[in-house]
Amino acid sequence: MISISASDLEDFITDLSTRKNLGGPQDSAEHLRNLCDRTSILIKDEFNGEYKFFHLTIQEYLAAQKFDHKDDDILVRNFYDEWWLNPNIFYAGNKTDYPDVLKRIAKLEFFPADGEKKFNHFAHASQVLLAAHNIDNDVRRDVLLSMIKMFDEFSKEFINILVNSEDDPELQNRQLAKLRDQTLLDIILNLRDMFMEFFAMEDFKSDLERIWTKLLMDNSKLNMCDITLYSLSYCLAIQTKDAKYLEEFVLTDNIEINSRWFKIVDVDISIKKLINTQKKIKFKIRNIATKNNEYIQNQFKERIKRHYLSLTGMDKG
Repeated sequence: MISISASDLEDFITDLSTRKNLGGPQDSAEHLRNLCDRTSILIKDEFNGEYKFFHLTIQEYLAAQKFDHKDDDILVRNFYDEWWLNPNIFYAGNKTDYPDVLKRIAKLEFFPADGEKKFNHFAHASQVLLAAHNIDNDVRRDVLLSMIKMFDEFSKEFINILVNSEDDPELQNRQLAKLRDQTLLDIILNLRDMFMEFFAMEDFKSDLERIWTKLLMDNSKLNMCDITLYSLSYCLAIQTKDAKYLEEFVLTDNIEINSRWFKIVDVDISIKKLINTQKKIKFKIRNIATKNNEYIQNQFKERIKRHYLSLTGMDKG
C-alpha cells in the first residue's frame, strides 16, 4: 500500500489512542489534520481523499525499521523486486549485527531465472552491500563473486536475445532493434560501463582484486565470457591506475583471447594513462594489435551476430 483512506486512518488513530497517549485533540480527524500541518510527513490527496507519505522513502525507511531477523525470508524472496530495494538497503544499514540476507543471496537461494532478475541481482546487491557496513569480509567476497557470475549470465543472455531477435517475431520490438543495430564495439563498451556502475566502488576494490587473481591465476579454464573478465580487469585498472590487470587479461591462458582485445587494451592503457612497468609486454600487446589492425577494425564495425560464439563461448541457440 502507498495510500490509505481518511476513514481507515482515522479509525486506526482512534484505536491507537485507546492504548497509547498520543497527545493533542481527542478527535481523530482533527488530530490527523494537525499532524499533517506540523510535520508534512503525511499529505492528503484532495482528489480521492486518501493519505500517503510525503515521500515513499519515509515509508520504506519505517518498514525497514520494523524488520528483524525473523523477516529475512521476506527480504530474500523479494530481493530482485524494485519495490523492495530501498527497504533492503535501509535494513542493511540499520543493523549493527547484519543478518543473513546477503549470505543467502550469494548462494543464489532464489535463482534469478530471467535477464531482468539477473540484472537486478548484481544491481541491487551492489547497493545493499555498500550499506551493509558491518558485514564479514568473506561474505562480502562471496556476494561480489555471485554478482560477477550474474553479470556474466546477464551478458550472455543479453547478447543471445539480441542475436535471436532477428529471427523471432516476438522479440522484434523497437528498443531491441536499436540495440541489435549497434556494433560489436558498442555492445562491449556498454556492458563494460554497466559493470563499472555497480562494481567500481572503493569498498569493493580489495575483494575484487582477490577474485581477479584467483580467476586469472587458477589453472582451470574459465566458464565466464571474455566480456566479463575484461570488464573486471578494466575496473581494477582504472581504480588502481595500473595496466597490469588489462595486460594479464589478454595474456591469460584461462580463456581463448580474440585479437580484438589487444587493440581495446592497448587503447585503454594509452587513453587512461595507466602505469606500465613491463615495457616488453606493452610492446607485445601493441604489436599484436597492429598486426591484426584491419581484421580488428572490421570486427568493431560489424554487428554482434557474427561474433556471438567468440563473445559468449556458446553456440547460437
